[in-house]
Parts: sequence; C-alpha cells; structure tokens
Amino acid sequence: MALKEDFKREGNYLFKHRSYLPIIILILGLVVYILGQKGICFEYFEDFTYNNIYDFLCLLVGLLGLFIRFFVVGYADDNTSGKNTHHQKAESVNKTGIYSIVRHPLYLGNFLMWLSLCLFIGNLWFIIVFCLVYWLYYERIMYAEESYLTDKFGEEYLQWANSVPAFIPRMKNYRKSENKFSWKKALMSEKNSFCALMILFCLFDIVGKIANKVNDFNYVFMGLAIFSLIFYIIMKIIKKRY
Repeated sequence: MALKEDFKREGNYLFKHRSYLPIIILILGLVVYILGQKGICFEYFEDFTYNNIYDFLCLLVGLLGLFIRFFVVGYADDNTSGKNTHHQKAESVNKTGIYSIVRHPLYLGNFLMWLSLCLFIGNLWFIIVFCLVYWLYYERIMYAEESYLTDKFGEEYLQWANSVPAFIPRMKNYRKSENKFSWKKALMSEKNSFCALMILFCLFDIVGKIANKVNDFNYVFMGLAIFSLIFYIIMKIIKKRY
C-alpha cells in the first residue's frame, strides 16, 4: 500500500476516534501534575505555577483557542466544521473569515486549549511530548480531510489550499467572512468546550493544592467553573425546548 494511502487510512481511523486523545492527555497530565506538586516529578516552572498571574496566563491561552473555535463555528457554512465522528462531511469549502488565513482553524483552537492545560501543569517535557503527539496525530487527520475535500471539490479546493497555510495563520490573507455570524450555532456548539475548559482548570487547581497539602484554592477558577456549568445547563434546556 502506498504511503499516502496509509496516511489516509490512518487519518480516517484517528478522525473517528479523535475524542479519545483528550482523555489520554487528561489522565497523564493529572498524574504528572500531582507528582510535580508532591515533588516526585521535577516541575520546570515551579517558581511560577504558584503565581496566580501565571495561572491566568495559561487560562488565557485556552480562552484564545476557545475563541478561535467560537469564531469558526459562528461563521462557518452549514454542514461544515461540525463534530461528526463517523465520516468526513462537507457541503462546501469555507474560504473566508478565519479560513482565509488557516486551513484547519478548529484543530488550531483545540491545540491552544489543550496546550493551556499542559502549561498549567508546568512540566517542560510533558509540554514537548504533547506537542509532538498532537502534531503526529492530527497531521494524519488533516491529510485524510484534505484528501476527502480534494476528491469532492477538486480544483476549487486545491486553489484555495495552495494559498492558505495548514496550521500557522497567515494574517495578511484575511478576508471578511461572507456569512452572517450565528450566535446560536456558536453558543450551542461551544458550550461543551467552554464548560470542559473551566472545570478542568478548577479540577487541576484543587487536586494540585490538595496534593501539596495547601488550601489556597483559586476561587476565580471555581467561580468560572460554576458559571460554565450553569451556562451549559441553560443552553441544553434551550436546545431541548426550541
């Protein structure tokens, strides 16, 4: 089998199971963080992880990733940029808005959200390993997606892809989105991501402080976690009723 066929097959498989990667990162990250708090695992950013400024900077990285996802979903064409897991799906090629500066903005947003948690953990080797694993994992998924889009849209897709970078945005290419922003679609889609990000930061802070036998919890993280959970419940109720 040709290498490109291997990449496509592996990419489609990883696409279907991409929800498992965050779970693995979460479990390993929590273990590394607890060990670091106990002094068993060397913590490279030890002088900074107890500083609330550093903690909030980490959260800002995650919020930037969330904003990118929110921006993408709100402006995306219908039946594109979705959360489908069974197969590739696209009714059109998104070319404007954030898609005019980067081909895979949702994966860029995901990367920043998970990077923020890795930065919060504070172990340099864990951050490096995460970046390498994310690159290898999503490189194949992006290849499979682009193969599907090339087969479906042909020259239209290739002309756009040849002028737009895959993962690192090229800001000078920006073109205003042709679509009207849908707050409903963005809020309904990203309520899960917002809630997960806030709860994970709160969880790691609480577990780390308990492991370190201190009780100076970050109450801002707690408040944001509670707010995000209430917001999630409200959005679920609205979606169910309307």
